[in-house]
Amino acid sequence: MVAIEGILPYPIKYEGKLFKPPPDTPWIEIKHIPTTTEPLQTVEKLGGILQIDINHPLDTSAPKLLEDADKVKARLRPHVRFEYNGQSFTVRKVDYSQILIKDNYNVIHLSIYYKATINF
Repeated sequence: MVAIEGILPYPIKYEGKLFKPPPDTPWIEIKHIPTTTEPLQTVEKLGGILQIDINHPLDTSAPKLLEDADKVKARLRPHVRFEYNGQSFTVRKVDYSQILIKDNYNVIHLSIYYKATINF
């Protein structure tokens, strides 16, 4: 999750953490989607999807939402590698959705496909 911090200046909702979306400002939600059913203790290499949802209040600029998605895609582009606490994370590809409406927000879902190496 460290890879997304600092790309956009918005509050971030992480899985398993309490979060109240700000009413009139953009915010980000991050979800991890594993793509393996192996027990984590036995896997040294794994893959997954980091889903990043960029939320902007309704009736705000769609071009700004697309610009924010482009900033994330530029930072988390294919073949970029990050290291943290003995783990490495390499981006394989990035996909994104059309602009959708969820609750009182316009949202774009970015799917960051990755491979990782875990050192136990």
